[in-house]
Amino acid sequence: MTMKMKQYLKIFLPAVIMLMTAMGSVSCQQEDEVPPRETSNYLKKVYKMPEPEDLSSADKQEVDAIKDEYNKSTNNH
Repeated sequence: MTMKMKQYLKIFLPAVIMLMTAMGSVSCQQEDEVPPRETSNYLKKVYKMPEPEDLSSADKQEVDAIKDEYNKSTNNH
């Protein structure tokens, strides 16, 4: 190695190490990346299923046609 290269490494290498150390220590300060879970009234929520609606005669015919087509294709008479 030349003398210039050694002087360059003596200055550059410690500067890079200090920069990487500073970046590493700053990046670890925000460890909680996930928002906190809301626990208030979490178990008291009530979910109500909607009331089922009766099918109209047209809808019933369509469902029956689909069932018949399925049964014919699978040979389940």
